[in-house]
Amino acid sequence: MSITTVAVPHPTAIDYSCRTCGAMAGQPCWWRSDAHRAQFHAPRERAEAEASRKQWHRPAPRVITQADLDALLASEPDLDDWGLATPPLRARQVRAGYRPTLPRLAEVERCAQWLTGCYLAGPFKAGRRFRAGSYPSSYAAKHMVERSGHPYVSNGALIAAALLLGVDVRRQDDSPNPLIGIRA
Repeated sequence: MSITTVAVPHPTAIDYSCRTCGAMAGQPCWWRSDAHRAQFHAPRERAEAEASRKQWHRPAPRVITQADLDALLASEPDLDDWGLATPPLRARQVRAGYRPTLPRLAEVERCAQWLTGCYLAGPFKAGRRFRAGSYPSSYAAKHMVERSGHPYVSNGALIAAALLLGVDVRRQDDSPNPLIGIRA
């Protein structure tokens, strides 16, 4: 009688490749069975989701003063209550007789309080294309702030809070509503 030993891989060294279709981690699997997915793909997807969740972080809370807001408004002359105006948009506003108003400190503080509870999406990469809806616009995020129980806040107040907290802000073409680098 001979004794045979079988090497069993350590649980942390599991190969998550699909044994049926040959798809490796990160490649699409063409097998459509729920049982197949539960056995081979669900553990990898859960592990990847947990790993990406651990990489998320939130902006650090800070006290925003009127001096901070004034310095930001001096460095961002296109920022007003309405948003970040582009030169063609500002020209149309001037022709229409629009007089810009500046974001108020109380609104900026409310937006900063809400933003500290959001997860950051990471820095925007130059030349990267975005799917529709991958990052909220400042206008969509402004409405999220209001729906969370805060009274009215302006679009510019949310942009100012994001800039002051170090959240990435990316201008869109001819729009006063930049993308805000949070996971909504």
